[in-house]
Amino acid sequence: ASVKETNAVALLLGLGISYRETRDLGISHMLTLHIPELRQYQPAEYDLSPLVEAAAILGIAFLFESSGHRHITETFLSLMERSAILTLPAQPFALGAAIGLVNLGLGDDSSVLRENRERLCVIFSGNKSVDVSSEKTATFGNSDFFAVAPVAVLALTLGYLRTGHSRVKLALSLPS
Repeated sequence: ASVKETNAVALLLGLGISYRETRDLGISHMLTLHIPELRQYQPAEYDLSPLVEAAAILGIAFLFESSGHRHITETFLSLMERSAILTLPAQPFALGAAIGLVNLGLGDDSSVLRENRERLCVIFSGNKSVDVSSEKTATFGNSDFFAVAPVAVLALTLGYLRTGHSRVKLALSLPS
């Protein structure tokens, strides 16, 4: 990683953590400039480092921590599903952590997490297919499963932290 890239990662993470749980509009705008899927407009394409994008994703997660923000959660969940196809190296972990942080400890009190709980369980279990666009279907089996399943576990674990939810407990329990 170059010095500029390292500085950008530090700045994006630092701002997200410094303004943790505030949902500050200015910081949010600066962070979403580095996440094409969250931009309100699409300016000319420019080369964006996956590490910088992952740092912006985590920065947004800290900024919106425990808010249950629907648009961010659904956008990141969609990106997480596509990461099995796109093989973006730095993003899957950041996306799983972000989904969990945005819904940290809310469990079913977060309507978006409640509505998408089974979707995360499907990704985690690896035995079904999930429609990720009108054109492609990602099958979370074989190698794709190993890339995406830990990310879904992270999202479920953080989102349902200390809730004692029986379905999530069952999904995350070790085999006997």
